[in-house]
Amino acid sequence: MRKYIFIILLFLISCKGEVPQKYIDNRIIVFNMFVANGKVTPFSIILNFKDQSIFLHNIKDDRKSLHNNNNQYILNREDALKDCILTKNTAHLFSEIDSILKTIDINNIKNNYSENEIIYADYISMSFYLLKDNKQIYHSFLPESGKEWHILNLTQDYIIKNDTVNADKWKLFYDK
Repeated sequence: MRKYIFIILLFLISCKGEVPQKYIDNRIIVFNMFVANGKVTPFSIILNFKDQSIFLHNIKDDRKSLHNNNNQYILNREDALKDCILTKNTAHLFSEIDSILKTIDINNIKNNYSENEIIYADYISMSFYLLKDNKQIYHSFLPESGKEWHILNLTQDYIIKNDTVNADKWKLFYDK
């Protein structure tokens, strides 16, 4: 009888191993947007995969000298987007973005651009950053592949439908 109890105890001890840690997706995507029509101030869209949230941030005050060289695009403070976080029903959006990210070549890192490219872009300029573990693993300024733009379009469609704080500003964004 002791032999069977001993075997059962050994079996239970051998089965008790470390519980695998749950995978935490700590990727972050940052879009910095600069619109040349002068109706919308520069802003950032930050996608956080960890909590599946979207953070909209006004960067007009962060980049005070952006349009001071050309007085044609100086905007009033009330024209700026208000900072807000969107978290409602984002699972589908992040799933779609994840499938697109799997096709992006992260070895194609572009880090060289000048401030003049930001100021004199035709209609809209976008810089795209992908971070993981707080380290930049991919960057593209004025991307040409279309994948970054596709992620941006999916995100903006979601924002336009769900952002009640800046709803009037998004209408200005698309008014050429």
